[in-house]
Amino acid sequence: MKRLLVILALLSCTAVYAGPKKETSVDMTTMKDVFIGWVDISPDDWKALGYESEQAWSNVIVSNNQYFQDKCRKNLPGFQISGAKSKSEENASNQSLYVKFSEVKFDTGSYRLYLSIHFIDPKSGSEIASIPKQSFRGGHFSVNSCMQGALDKLADKLQDEIGKAKK
Repeated sequence: MKRLLVILALLSCTAVYAGPKKETSVDMTTMKDVFIGWVDISPDDWKALGYESEQAWSNVIVSNNQYFQDKCRKNLPGFQISGAKSKSEENASNQSLYVKFSEVKFDTGSYRLYLSIHFIDPKSGSEIASIPKQSFRGGHFSVNSCMQGALDKLADKLQDEIGKAKK
């Protein structure tokens, strides 16, 4: 009896870890034109993060948004990826999918990026799926490497959601 319980416990653990990474139930693999929104990290945290000015930190934010969009292009071959050039750009009208981020916070203590992800049909403006606020962490040597690592993990998450059909 104990052996049976141990086997059942191991099988249930395997099923949990072997399951798909996809969190949404929507198949987005046919939405080939994707607009990636701005990851709106606050420029107000420049002093707490050790930057010499708000402008210097803002430059890091812009650079990392461009880095993130490039990573999404690499992660999603076969998709036409365009991205916001600033936090005010949301023009996704010519695309079939708009990925919008909200509740964005780069924690100055843990260097974790927190945000929610929204998948929006730009033609109707309706949300087709969303992922509640999660944390992403990566890198260990500097604020910039932590942010880039977190954005790498976010790009991987989008690859799982957009680039893989529902299982």
